[in-house]
Amino acid sequence: MSGTGSSLSVQLTASSTQTSSFRASNPTDVDSLPPLVELVHPKLRRPLTDSMKIKSLTLIQKLCWAAVLDSDSDVLVRSETGSGKTLAYALPTLHRLLMECDQTPISREVGTLIIIMCPTRELVLQVTETVCTLVRCAQFITVGGIHGGENRHKEKARLRKGLPILVTTPGRLLDHLKTTASFNVANAQTVIMDEADRLLDMGFEKALREIMELLEKKCRHASSLKRILVSATITDGVERLSHFALRKNIARIGETQDTFSVPTTLKQHYVVVPVKHRLSVLLTFLRSQLDAGAHKIIVFVLTADSAEFLYLLASRLQSPFHSKSYEGKVVTRSRRAPMSTKKMIETANGHLNNDAATDKVITFEEVSDNETEGDVSLDSTAASRRAFLDANIFTLHGNMSQVDRAAVFHAFKYDTGKSRSGKSVLFCTDVAARGLDMPKIDWIVHYDPPTDPKIYVHRIGRTARIGNSGDSILFLAPDELGYAAYLTHFIHSQMQQGDNKEAMAMSERKYEIFLFYLTKLDPKSNHMWMQSTAALGRAISRLVMQREVDRGGDAKDSLYRVALFAYQSYLRAYAGLPREIKSLFFFVSLHLGHVAQSFGIDKSPSEMQRELKVYIREDRVLARDNRKGTVTNSHDGEGHKKKRQRVELDHEDQYHSMLTQKQRKLTRDWAEKRRKESTKIRPLQFSEFDA
Repeated sequence: MSGTGSSLSVQLTASSTQTSSFRASNPTDVDSLPPLVELVHPKLRRPLTDSMKIKSLTLIQKLCWAAVLDSDSDVLVRSETGSGKTLAYALPTLHRLLMECDQTPISREVGTLIIIMCPTRELVLQVTETVCTLVRCAQFITVGGIHGGENRHKEKARLRKGLPILVTTPGRLLDHLKTTASFNVANAQTVIMDEADRLLDMGFEKALREIMELLEKKCRHASSLKRILVSATITDGVERLSHFALRKNIARIGETQDTFSVPTTLKQHYVVVPVKHRLSVLLTFLRSQLDAGAHKIIVFVLTADSAEFLYLLASRLQSPFHSKSYEGKVVTRSRRAPMSTKKMIETANGHLNNDAATDKVITFEEVSDNETEGDVSLDSTAASRRAFLDANIFTLHGNMSQVDRAAVFHAFKYDTGKSRSGKSVLFCTDVAARGLDMPKIDWIVHYDPPTDPKIYVHRIGRTARIGNSGDSILFLAPDELGYAAYLTHFIHSQMQQGDNKEAMAMSERKYEIFLFYLTKLDPKSNHMWMQSTAALGRAISRLVMQREVDRGGDAKDSLYRVALFAYQSYLRAYAGLPREIKSLFFFVSLHLGHVAQSFGIDKSPSEMQRELKVYIREDRVLARDNRKGTVTNSHDGEGHKKKRQRVELDHEDQYHSMLTQKQRKLTRDWAEKRRKESTKIRPLQFSEFDA
């Protein structure tokens, strides 16, 4: 693969997020640090060793220790993804706070002392959980996380009581700084901006400026406020942010210069798949890896519609190679150990020993496997065996509600799904590619290629974290092979001198090997993978086109409708690839019929286009009604009165395109803002503070 990369003279063009040169300050002598149990405060030892199973610090955590403890300087931290950046700033910050509490005990009335800003709600939940684990032996310290999508009255009550450690998103923090009079930040000591590069990518630069200005006014000791900026990459935007968010005395902490470091324990692969076989290869690959012992797999796609489609398909697809003798029913069989001849005779002659008469009829014939005992009942374990993927299936994307996103993240991370196998597959967009700590990920699957090499690095950073091993595989079409060389060239250009570039090369896997695994599942295949692949393709098409019972779905929740939207969004994403990589992907050479086949649709592109126009027209009407409201006339005998009525979409009723779902979110945000700005008297609401 390295030869392919050298033969292609790939030029990396600059983008809007051009990486700035980063020079780390003179590194401290990390070897002089004492062991972990002697280094941290006594109240941090037990959570670290018992709950988090941490015996030693990583390199970036050792480098940050002295700089974060130093009260005379601000800190700019750069480190690769998966290196333990959260503990790098959390451990010394909590250590310093606990040392001060030993001298002067604190309570909740002191207000907020430490503020941690994160770009997403999931990252807020994750950091909150980590900090809560660290301070569980310090019951006098309260940790709270606030973010959008939650009840503001409850958040105000918690802030009124006092949250010494606050983890929040910038938007929610700015809102409470402006509107919550009881939010006490006069004693604030530390402000931490986690994932600073992503904060800027999400458009929080203006909010961060306002936050820092408000903290300057409200903090009693603003001149001594400790400021920490943490980022996986140091872009020009991050440098610009550091100019107004940090003071002049800045300690730059980093393991190296600003390079993308790929863990040496990560194995990278790519597979060249014909477009029409993409879906079959993906499902077969997932089945083979789950059967081989993989427990957690993340599949990245470009669009939310694709994530929804793959989630629904994988959740409902039954194995086409399973026997249909008892379709829809599971026979409960008795699994008694075989009875010896002597035991059978003793049981049959029990009445001769004046024992209680037995109703059992003992025969000496061998019990057949086809014989059954007990009632015919539904059994979840056997039902899971009929499923093509015996695992918990999840989806995660930005258009989900906050409650659903938090539930999915928790269930995938802690294996709390319904499947008894303890294995999980997550179909997601790049919302989960940054910051989220999901331990022990076995495989990262790039089903859709990342639009930027940096996104590729962040994706594979979900596996092989902190010394663990992991694998990643990239799906490419035959005419997209140059993209693998492009990624390899990018990674090699960012590596340090002396690194083993051969170990970081991407190895090719043949898609026929994955499809051949189907012959082990299909007893009728006669070791011909093409026959088994055709059987799987027919099963997918029957499910998508509603030619068989759609298990797990509602009659109104048409998988075909979801597939159409996923097909359309895939083509739009493919056509809208960034200029830097567009020359490596050939949209005009796409076979639309094969693309449709990769979504289980066996209709012509013209037929799909006509149906899509109808669906899109309906969704645009719904989106317009959500944005403007509907006008209805009511006749009450006194005249005509116009009433504006907001249309609410019921997602349980029918699937809608992401265009409509986004407009629904915007409408709800607009309505919530209007309610906040309204001067009408609100009804009395009881909060947890009042209770």
